[in-house]
Amino acid sequence: QLHIADVPTPLVAPFSMIPNQKGHKNGILIPTYGESADLGFYFQGIGFYAAFYDMVDFAITGDIYTRGSFAINAKSNYIKRYKFSGYVDASYSNTRSGERTTPSFVQKNDFKLTWKHTQDAKAHPRNRFSADVNFITNSFNERNIVEVDQYVNTNFTSAISFSTSWRNNFSLGVNADLSQNVQTKVMQLTLPNINFNISQFYPLRRREVIGKLRWYENISMSYNAIITNRMSLDTTPLNQQIPDKMASGISHAIPISSTIKILKHLDWNNTINMNEYWQFKGVHRQWKRDTSGNAIIVRDTAYDFFATHDLGYTSTLRTTLYGMYSLKKGKVKAFRHEFVPALSFNYRPAINAKHFESYYDSINKKEIVYSPTEGFLYGRPLEKQSAILTLSFSNKLEMKVSDRKDSLGGTKKITLIENLTVSSSYNFTADDSIIFRWQPLTISGRTTILKALYINFSAGLDPYIIGSQGRKVDTFEINANKRLFRFSN
Repeated sequence: QLHIADVPTPLVAPFSMIPNQKGHKNGILIPTYGESADLGFYFQGIGFYAAFYDMVDFAITGDIYTRGSFAINAKSNYIKRYKFSGYVDASYSNTRSGERTTPSFVQKNDFKLTWKHTQDAKAHPRNRFSADVNFITNSFNERNIVEVDQYVNTNFTSAISFSTSWRNNFSLGVNADLSQNVQTKVMQLTLPNINFNISQFYPLRRREVIGKLRWYENISMSYNAIITNRMSLDTTPLNQQIPDKMASGISHAIPISSTIKILKHLDWNNTINMNEYWQFKGVHRQWKRDTSGNAIIVRDTAYDFFATHDLGYTSTLRTTLYGMYSLKKGKVKAFRHEFVPALSFNYRPAINAKHFESYYDSINKKEIVYSPTEGFLYGRPLEKQSAILTLSFSNKLEMKVSDRKDSLGGTKKITLIENLTVSSSYNFTADDSIIFRWQPLTISGRTTILKALYINFSAGLDPYIIGSQGRKVDTFEINANKRLFRFSN
């Protein structure tokens, strides 16, 4: 109600409308009004709302500005019990700023799409579909009246996924992902990303096991394949970026593992990881002359089939020893020590020798070896073999004390040290000028005090000395300073 000098007048406008019936109600949506420095006076959110059968509703609204700009918004919520639920929110705007007859006049079309879809867990026992789309043009939030948190947000992500499984061993997932930065105007698109997986199985195990398992019946394997196509896009027209900015490839992974008992107390675990990477684009390098006659390296993109391999073998031998020390007097009844020594060997052969290419750098007088796939989807493969031996000792310390809450004289267990590990490794194939063969001795552990304070601690002991230039050199501390290690951290 309008008041003039605190005197009420008969001029009255509605402030709100409150429906007095239960359930949904179709009708007109009342707009809000205001003024924008760039767009002029406006009515925002005027439109119509309708609902259908308690499953779907729909609202269409419009924004009108006195300087010629307008926007159309459509929203819909949907739900089907025990099946799915979600909503769609789409907006289109035509914004105009500046005077039409001046060079500063700008007219811009923008749109925004938000889609959220969730499948009910009871809809299907194996198939799953979900969507979380939030796509927006780069200037939408700048040219339209939005909330503050929407205006300052510059990163938007979208994801659509479908997955299914069958026969309890096979699974398939198809995904599409989009990462967008409206400030840098760069988008990272992954379309598609297909993941096929065969879960762990035992190829040598009998269908009907009678008696004990033979050692080879514990050999297990699985398979995983990922088909990926990625693109990094900017404001350049799309037809000028495809296929130059596309990175496609297929990766295969076949892990094989086995655990064997030795002398009833030693666990011998062996694992072979076989990986294969297929790529369809690479770069060859060659010498060429520029317009001034100078020799330069030119990178020529090649659309070809590039296959790289990665093979790794890991063998681990471990056991667990237990020690108990009992006390006859006092509240502390006993101490229990768990000690786990482990010896591990990891070997990765160099099986990509034919993949690498080279050229001679006459300026620096040396041969440059490079990978055609370096900088692409799966990067540079392993060039030199690697063999590493690792020895570790893990400890756990507990004590048993009298329980004050137990009137019958019961006890409770308290963990003093949850884990204390000492480990080091030796690299048989390392070049001491770049990578030292002996790795620092690391000590790490964790414990909890009074069920509320978590403590983590670690230390590093290095067997090599620090040289005169402040860098580690290939000289042992025992030879130079008559000590085994120095504290490195």
